[in-house]
Amino acid sequence: MKLSMWSNYYGDLSLKDSLAKIAEAGIKYSELAGLSLFTSSQNVSRLIEDFQRHSSSIGIKTPQVHGSFGGQDHYLEPDSQEWNARLELFRKEIRVAGILKIPVMVYHPIWFAKTTKISLKKLRDANRLFYRELLPDLQKNKVSIALENISGVCGTAESLLELIDHIGGDRHLGICLDTSHLQAYSDGDAARFIRRAGSRLIATHFSDALLHGKRDMHLLPIFSQDGAGGWVNWAAIRDALEEIDYKHLFNLEVPGSGVNTPMPVREQRLNEYVKIMDAFFKNKF
Repeated sequence: MKLSMWSNYYGDLSLKDSLAKIAEAGIKYSELAGLSLFTSSQNVSRLIEDFQRHSSSIGIKTPQVHGSFGGQDHYLEPDSQEWNARLELFRKEIRVAGILKIPVMVYHPIWFAKTTKISLKKLRDANRLFYRELLPDLQKNKVSIALENISGVCGTAESLLELIDHIGGDRHLGICLDTSHLQAYSDGDAARFIRRAGSRLIATHFSDALLHGKRDMHLLPIFSQDGAGGWVNWAAIRDALEEIDYKHLFNLEVPGSGVNTPMPVREQRLNEYVKIMDAFFKNKF
């Protein structure tokens, strides 16, 4: 499996320095935490060239990026000013991802909506309209969107598969599993989610959390069980990934173990985790 560390594990450093430290630990892949560095630049071409040169020099690849998120807890009226502004932002990010040769962009479904005032049908129809608008951009730039499980109407593999089918089932649409979200907002059964998503699973946000408290914690894997199914069952996840022949990143998205943790602790933990994850992938525990 391809071990990856989310670039904001060292979010208190520049992107270049963060990727360099991840590479120094022996990790060859990273999910970029976002593209605002590029989309806000006045000289994006030079910035991209510099980034690609740096990534190549340190031996790290970035085949996955988290797109913009926010505004998920309210309904966007189709063709409103906010709707069109978000479409344009997504198109810009997709273009940049294409230039960077990043094949997978992770997005939160925009209308998972904590409100109960919007019908499920209206939410699905809005998602269908929005993402269908982006299909030509995805095809042109050779980029796929992985819709991430979150609370509300998109908390399960089944709901995400249904949403993708409702959009049109395009080959440029897939699923991202976030284990902390699954613990906090759904049943926590990641292995079942993986098997149900099958070949549609094209991205992962792996982290640990506490099921009984329904906490969205995004911690580094604990590799422990509390006897009542309270924490993430990593062995079951590994088995399920092998069953579906998963070829994409095993990506650790762990803000709960990130910048609020002292730098020396993060450095030591990452060095240790490279060895731990290697043993885990080889079924040594």
